Amino acid sequence: MSKDFFDNKIYDIFNKERDCSEGCLASYIPELTKINPNLKALSIITFNGEEVNIGNFNYRFTIQSISKIFLLALSLIDNSEEEVFRKISVEPTGDPFNSTLRLETNQKVFNPFINAGALTTASMIKGKNSEEKIERLKKFISSFTDTKEININKTIYESEYKTANKNRAISYLLKTIGVLETDVEDNLLFYTMACAISLSTKELAKVGLILASGGINSRNEVILSKRICKIITALMTTCGMYDHSGNFATNVGIPAKSGVSGGILGVIPKKMGICSFSPIITEQGNSVIGVEIYKDLSEIYNLNIF
Repeated sequence: MSKDFFDNKIYDIFNKERDCSEGCLASYIPELTKINPNLKALSIITFNGEEVNIGNFNYRFTIQSISKIFLLALSLIDNSEEEVFRKISVEPTGDPFNSTLRLETNQKVFNPFINAGALTTASMIKGKNSEEKIERLKKFISSFTDTKEININKTIYESEYKTANKNRAISYLLKTIGVLETDVEDNLLFYTMACAISLSTKELAKVGLILASGGINSRNEVILSKRICKIITALMTTCGMYDHSGNFATNVGIPAKSGVSGGILGVIPKKMGICSFSPIITEQGNSVIGVEIYKDLSEIYNLNIF
C-alpha cells in the first residue's frame, strides 16, 4: 500500500448526497433523539501513517454497541478463551440486537455482539463492582486511543439506564439460565456506562488500526494478543452490523461494528482502521450514511477483504 493510498475521491464519497428519508435518530434512548442529525465524520488511519479526517471528526459521541468490542477484549484478557465461549457462542442470530427470543427458546447466548452476549462479557470482567470495572475499562480504552481522559456522557447514561427495561429483562433471563453470575443491577450499571463512553471518529480509527495490526498501539505496546484481534475481527465480519451483518459482509466486505448512536468502526487487517459517524440510523440500528460510505470505500478503493 503506497503512502498516499487515498486521493480526492475520498472527499467525493464523504460529500455525496445520501437519502436518509427512511432512517431516524435512535429513539429507545430518549437523549439520543436530541443529537444534531446533520453531524457527519470520517476518519481513516493506515499502516503507513496516512491519516484522513473529514467533517466533525473531533465530535465525541457515545459509542453504544461499539463498546462490545472492548467488553469482549477485556473479558478475554481476564478469562481464558474456553471460559468465555463456554457461556457465549460465536454464531450470528439474524435477530434484532436486543431480542430475547434465543434466550427463551434455546437458553443460549449466541454471540458477544448482541446485548445478551455483551451483558455476559461485562459480567466476566474482573472488579469488585461497577465503579471498579468502569475505571478499568476506561484505562483499557485509553491505551488504544492515546487519550488520557475517557469520559462518560452522564446525561445519555442516565437516560439509557432509566429506560433499560429490555436489557434488565435480558439480564434476569441470563441469571435464570445460569450464565450471569454477578448482581443484575450492578452489571447493568457497568454495561450502560460502557455504552455511554464518548469517543470521536479520530480516536476510534486508532482502535481499528490496533485491531488491524494484531494488537500493537502507536507506542509499540502490545495491547491485545493476535488471537484476540482475530476473534474480534471475525465476529465483526459475521455479527458486527446487527441483523444486517450478512448483507454488509456480502456487499461491503469490511469487518465492522456499529452502534445506534451512528458510529461504525471498521478494520482492514494489516492495512487500516476506519470510523464513520452519522446519527440517522436504519431499522436495524446502523448509520444510514455510514453504511453507504463504507460501500463506496469498498468499491472505489478495493477494500473488500474477500
